[in-house]
Amino acid sequence: MTNSTIINMKEIEILVQLHNVTIDQAKEKLEQHILEKEQHTIDEYYTHENITQLQPDTAGKIFSCLRIRDKGGKSYITYKDDKYKEDTWLYSDEWETVVGDSSTIKSILLKMGFVPLVLVDVIKYTYEFEPDFELVLEDVKDLGVFLEIEYKKEVPDDSVLAIKKMIEEKITSLGFLDFTEMNAGKPELLLSKRNTSRL
Repeated sequence: MTNSTIINMKEIEILVQLHNVTIDQAKEKLEQHILEKEQHTIDEYYTHENITQLQPDTAGKIFSCLRIRDKGGKSYITYKDDKYKEDTWLYSDEWETVVGDSSTIKSILLKMGFVPLVLVDVIKYTYEFEPDFELVLEDVKDLGVFLEIEYKKEVPDDSVLAIKKMIEEKITSLGFLDFTEMNAGKPELLLSKRNTSRL
């Protein structure tokens, strides 16, 4: 395993699902912005029968998660703790570090009783955007086309709502007319779709 730095940050972003557009049509909408990188990312989320906070609640909502991410030839292990105001997601506290070999980490988790919960397979298109903000277009397998804008600086708790309002205005300014702001992450959306298909 390689030596690595643990990153702890507050994740403030808004994720919207774009309707009635293909990924190519969405990319055309963003052609005024420079495409910085295209990256295939695979996120695998794990749960454990004895760790309550890693288990979805009865409505399928995930409040904390353990994730193994493979992207750009590197692997990461991440723990995320979601913060809500009543039933609305505000932000996530996130701890992440690089690991040398994701297959070994996954084997360790399985030996400890963790089991895979859901896998998110996505191609991400990151665009040059405004300072302090990251704009990402996402083509998510089995879900569709999404757009995410994230604030990249540290934020005190009393400024979270103001930052989210700024992000909402920036999404509207991009010209997408048919979209839904998500109050759930992609893992929850995939779990919901999987559970619905079983009915």
